Amino acid sequence: MKKIIISVIAVVCVAAIVIGVLTYNDFEYRSMALKDDDLYIEMISLSYSKLGIHQEKYEYEFLHKYNYFTDDIIDKYENGEYVTPIDVRNSIENKFGETLITIYGYVTTNDGERLEINHQLTVGCVFTRDIPVEFQK
Repeated sequence: MKKIIISVIAVVCVAAIVIGVLTYNDFEYRSMALKDDDLYIEMISLSYSKLGIHQEKYEYEFLHKYNYFTDDIIDKYENGEYVTPIDVRNSIENKFGETLITIYGYVTTNDGERLEINHQLTVGCVFTRDIPVEFQK
């Protein structure tokens, strides 16, 4: 009876490890930023940190959604629609098997109006459990 219980526990532990590996992708977040005196636009870089299950559609989903929004801010700054001061940051959370990214802060329009930014996007998987401190809100 003891051997059966130990065997069942071992199978459950192995299954939990396998499920953990299959549920989480092994990516690493890095912070990049455009910086100047009154300019800070933080951007997330996503890279592979170790071998794991690569889910290309989720990586594409992240890049498509995230770059659409951050490229818009940068383009408007470069063409003069936004001026300094600008302070745009990111936070990352894992919720219910998905990654929630919040882009927040403010931009200043060329006529001096300060616009608050609070944009959230969700990606249908968790890229990693290891979220760097700079992305924890």
